[in-house]
Amino acid sequence: MGSLIAEAKKNLQRDIEHLSRSSRSQQGDDSKKNGLEDGPDGESDNSDSEEKAAENEEDSDSDTDTEDKDEESAHYGLELAELTSEINIKQKLIEELERSQKRIQLMRQHYEDKLQLLQERIRATQEERDTVLASFSE
Repeated sequence: MGSLIAEAKKNLQRDIEHLSRSSRSQQGDDSKKNGLEDGPDGESDNSDSEEKAAENEEDSDSDTDTEDKDEESAHYGLELAELTSEINIKQKLIEELERSQKRIQLMRQHYEDKLQLLQERIRATQEERDTVLASFSE
């Protein structure tokens, strides 16, 4: 049972890392879409008016690109929400498994103690029986 919980925790950690990567990727895509991406000198790439004029000429192409990016962004958002939900469910399940395992261990210990007590009582009863039978045979 312990290995099952360890494996579940490992899978959960992997999902959390995947969520983090997806979240960072989503944030990077959003900043690129909004023109906030930094250039190699650390400043924003929104400088040349000639580039802006060329962008205006290609505006119709960028509209479809923007729509595609918006759809992709929405898809990533849904995927992130789904991953977050799955991670929360897995965390709750792991916690419940751990609580169940502790409860089972306590019950096992309780019944093992009871079994030992009963075995001692049986042994004492058998000794008493043997003593009584020995006294009758004399």
